[in-house]
Amino acid sequence: RGVLVGACQRDVSQHFPQLLGNGAVDGARAAISAFHARHLAGTFPLQDYVVDVYVTTDESTVKLIDFDVPGGTASPLLF
Repeated sequence: RGVLVGACQRDVSQHFPQLLGNGAVDGARAAISAFHARHLAGTFPLQDYVVDVYVTTDESTVKLIDFDVPGGTASPLLF
């Protein structure tokens, strides 16, 4: 609890070849982990939660898109 458990690609209908190689996956993982540690871990009364984030191509910015309890759904109005 309070740790980042996993990450996955939201849009599974597309293939992003730029994520294969050049350390892109490792860079995104590091950016998401740092964002979680800085802005999410230990800041909410919930111990378990699910977030959707957007990572910019250069991995310099991570934006929080949605925050929910496990098993919840993202608001369709966001997309």
